[in-house]
Amino acid sequence: MNTRPQFRPVLWILALALVLTACQTETAGDEEAAEADAPTETASVESETIAWDYTGETGPANWAELNETYEACAGSRQSPIDLVADDEAQDVNVEFDYTEAEGTLFDTGHGVQVNIEGGTLRIDGKAFALKQFHFHTPSEHTVDGTSYPAEVHLVHASDDGELAVLGIFYEEGEANDFLAPVWEDLESRATMAAADPLMMNAADMLPADRTTYTYPGSLTTPPCSEIVRWHVMQEPLTMSAEQMEALTAIYDDNNRPVQPLNDREIDRVTL
Repeated sequence: MNTRPQFRPVLWILALALVLTACQTETAGDEEAAEADAPTETASVESETIAWDYTGETGPANWAELNETYEACAGSRQSPIDLVADDEAQDVNVEFDYTEAEGTLFDTGHGVQVNIEGGTLRIDGKAFALKQFHFHTPSEHTVDGTSYPAEVHLVHASDDGELAVLGIFYEEGEANDFLAPVWEDLESRATMAAADPLMMNAADMLPADRTTYTYPGSLTTPPCSEIVRWHVMQEPLTMSAEQMEALTAIYDDNNRPVQPLNDREIDRVTL
């Protein structure tokens, strides 16, 4: 069984605003103004000026009530979710066409992000351009109720405004060679802001096993728009204890709790 979810079309202008922050939204103020010229860091006016957080009165339980533009946060197709799929993995036509490109470390105000436009993800022939990847600690998605220490989201956008997000879990283990040069500038938020661009290829991030959980969902932060094709990889990658500590020292507990599955189906597919 591989049910193809139908996604509502959205205006490209809105989609661009969403994709460039995807599951991470920037804070307003000096950081935002300083990075205004970077296309992958543009956020909607509402997301920039309306405060939200992961705890307290502006935390996930209240996001939908903070502003009418966040009403989707109380929707029926929200992310993240607990991933459970009993059926055999099926083949689906997904192609990774990543290229080496310049990546820029960026502090969103809610997490660590790397802005990069380096290739595409093709799903059933439809192209989704890579825009950025960012980290959540601990993981947002869970598998059979179990979370991982970290999760990265690779955010892609199509020309018509649909989003495809590829999620990869991390567990503690061997040092991650791909992340090593990025982590050199992860000592503090100040060193992140001063970091030089790095050449990288997102293909080097992918695990060997391309089996994924896929389902229709949403952004995991306000405005929680339900326009995302989620593909969360089954096989986790590793970070060393030192790498994990460096990440959580900057941002920790920046994960939205799992949301109800409702009437959606989770498919397990081989890419």
